[in-house]
Amino acid sequence: MERRSDLSSQEPSLPHTSPTTTIGHHGLAILSTHVHYDPADPISHACAYLALVPQALVITYVALIWSTREVEILLMFAGQMGCEAVNWLLKRTIKEQRPPRAYIAFIFTVTFTPLL
Repeated sequence: MERRSDLSSQEPSLPHTSPTTTIGHHGLAILSTHVHYDPADPISHACAYLALVPQALVITYVALIWSTREVEILLMFAGQMGCEAVNWLLKRTIKEQRPPRAYIAFIFTVTFTPLL
């Protein structure tokens, strides 16, 4: 019986895959994204889709700005994008091992914008 020593060429055996996923090197990936999750972990699949919430919010912001033309929605979107820009700049300026995370800027914007 011949045994292969190269495990990287073998595909993981999965009980099922949905049409929205492809098999990646470290588990499954949602198509058209860079979000990977472990198919053996029941919470991992839900967390992978929750990681796509910021993209859905940008689409929602643009749709609301386009349809309602309200300045408050435009200011919330501009504030969130401003926080993302500051976060991106801080990550490249500070260059620590664990720079500030993008979700912290998002939570700050969503929490404090209605208080203004």
